[in-house]
Amino acid sequence: MKLLTELFVAKDAEREEQQKSEPAPSGTDEKQDNSDLIGKELMIDNRRYLIESVGKISGDVSMRDITFQNNVGFPINRVEKVGYVRRLLEQAEKETQPEEKTKSPAVPTTETVAEYCCCLFILTSNKSD
Repeated sequence: MKLLTELFVAKDAEREEQQKSEPAPSGTDEKQDNSDLIGKELMIDNRRYLIESVGKISGDVSMRDITFQNNVGFPINRVEKVGYVRRLLEQAEKETQPEEKTKSPAVPTTETVAEYCCCLFILTSNKSD
């Protein structure tokens, strides 16, 4: 019996060493840290939401409805899965990036107030003739 116990202990030690040397398959032992989501704002159904918490086991994202809170005066929450929320944030990021790149600097106006007033004076004085 003692020999059998020693055999199991040796086999367990061998497995532990093997597991340490092999990377864990994605999505099994190491869960993605979702703390980066907390505090971000996003739009769902034309409503602004603030992410307040993410469930570590369930993957539920709890969001406060800012639009409702600003209109009614008290908050309500909405819960969505973390995958859905990440997709929405990625889409929002993709939509805002092209807009920022296409913005052109404002063209300065060279017309002065004196020129504008002079033009108005000329236009109005021609009408009275």
